[in-house]
Amino acid sequence: MNRIILVGGFLTLALSACSSSDDKGARPSDPNGKANGDTVTLTEKCTPDSLVPVAPATTGLACSSYVTPTADGVGDVVELGKYGAIMEPNLGADFAITPSPQESMCAMVAAGFGEDPKLTEQVLDLRGSDLSLYTVFRPAKWVDGEKYPIITWGNGTCAQPGSYAALLLHVASQGFVVVAANGRWVANGAMVKALDYIFAANEDSTSPYYHRLDTTKVGAMGHSQGSGATVVAASDARVNAAILFNGGMVPAPKPFLAVSGDRDIGAPTADGYRGVANAAPEGAFIFYHKIPMTGGKITGHLTLMMQPSRVVDATSGLWNFILKGDTTSRAMFVGDTCGLCGKDDDFQYGEHGLP
Repeated sequence: MNRIILVGGFLTLALSACSSSDDKGARPSDPNGKANGDTVTLTEKCTPDSLVPVAPATTGLACSSYVTPTADGVGDVVELGKYGAIMEPNLGADFAITPSPQESMCAMVAAGFGEDPKLTEQVLDLRGSDLSLYTVFRPAKWVDGEKYPIITWGNGTCAQPGSYAALLLHVASQGFVVVAANGRWVANGAMVKALDYIFAANEDSTSPYYHRLDTTKVGAMGHSQGSGATVVAASDARVNAAILFNGGMVPAPKPFLAVSGDRDIGAPTADGYRGVANAAPEGAFIFYHKIPMTGGKITGHLTLMMQPSRVVDATSGLWNFILKGDTTSRAMFVGDTCGLCGKDDDFQYGEHGLP
């Protein structure tokens, strides 16, 4: 089984999979320089030293495992799915979005998490990311005749797509194409603009995404500020469902999964989230316990970054259920004996009206 191994907390993880390229362009290529991405050789593992293009024309790096070393050597293991995954940064120049002036606040915001100042400095390093463009996480190998659902992603305040590499690579490896605005302040329509870009790429005969995407199956998900942006993006007619990570008790206008936990911003409760889900036509929630005690007092806000292995199965499962109609994944969410039910020591789960 392919896997990603990630270690450390929020600030360390923000460096994950941050390969960069001077190519602003609209055409990603695979690790072997093949423009259409049809042939991909996965490296055994990726480490920070290898997170650079392997050739000048390359805009991505595919890994069978992903390792971010830390002093204690402890890792959080995330398994990859059968498709493998690749990250392609700085795409979509024709759909560039003006970065928000609020980007200037990021040094203050990052310091507010109370982590090691040296790591705070590192997370603020853009590492070649163009804030006006997009990063795509997609299957490492296209399967002829198969079309892939689309998910638009929204970063949390002052975070970058690489901050969520474990989660987004895992989702891509399940057969989805995730398009993420690079901007660190996404409450400016960036998630909808990302959909405009990837929809256009699907109709562009010069694009490697040409007619590979299922534009009738679209999800939106995001973290913190990106969760709020997801609620807005879910109003777009193209979007079928949403996942809201740590965005407060605000429902989406489409079927949704809301995720929070102990030590989150605002000290929410499981009962509060249960009320939000029960009041919605089609809603569900997960509320995590056993939150690590590091840095500041809001580590529960960062579960998907500090402990990605806890969230990847439910995330990919929701998309397989809603966007692909997978019955096994549906059983994770629906029914008295659902796969997420009865695990109250680790997290509380509930749903109302899911199909």
